[in-house]
Amino acid sequence: MKDILKEPGIYLLIISVEDDCKVTTRGRNIFNIGRGTYIYVGSALRGLSTRIKRYLEKKFLQKQHWHIDYLLAKCRSKIVKIICASLSRYMLNIRAEAALSFMLSSIKYLRPIDGFGATDVRYVRSNLYKIVSNKVPLEKVIQDLREILATSFGDLIEIGQQD
Repeated sequence: MKDILKEPGIYLLIISVEDDCKVTTRGRNIFNIGRGTYIYVGSALRGLSTRIKRYLEKKFLQKQHWHIDYLLAKCRSKIVKIICASLSRYMLNIRAEAALSFMLSSIKYLRPIDGFGATDVRYVRSNLYKIVSNKVPLEKVIQDLREILATSFGDLIEIGQQD
C-alpha cells in the first residue's frame, strides 16, 4: 500500500473540548465553543505528513494560522483521533475539503459551527461540526466517518488517541 501520509489529502480531526471557551481568530472572528466532541474537516494539498505532524507535535501552540489552530491552542482540548484519506490527482482540482464538509452537514447528529474554517468556500457553512446527540456513541460516529471517507476518497489511515 502506498504511503498515504506522503500524498495530498483530506483529514478529519476528532476533538474533545473539555470546557466551554471563547475562540478569537486572527480575523477577529469570535466563536463560542461549548464542551463536547467536534469533527474538523481539513485538507493538506502539499502532503498529509506535514499537516498531521503539526497537530501531533502541537506546533499550533507556537503559531496559529488556521481557525482550528486557535481552538486547539485556546481551549482545553484533546485530539482523540485523526482520519486521513489521500486524494488522486483529479480530485485536487475539485474542492474535496468542501465536498466532505458538505457531506458531514447532512448528518443529523452533527451541528455546524457557522463560519468556522471554510472561509475560502462560499457554499460551505463550516468545517467544524459538534456532535449534538449523546445517544450516538463516539465509535459509531467514527465508523460513519470512516465509511464516508473510504467510499468517497479511497485509502485511509488513522492515528489514534493523543495526549
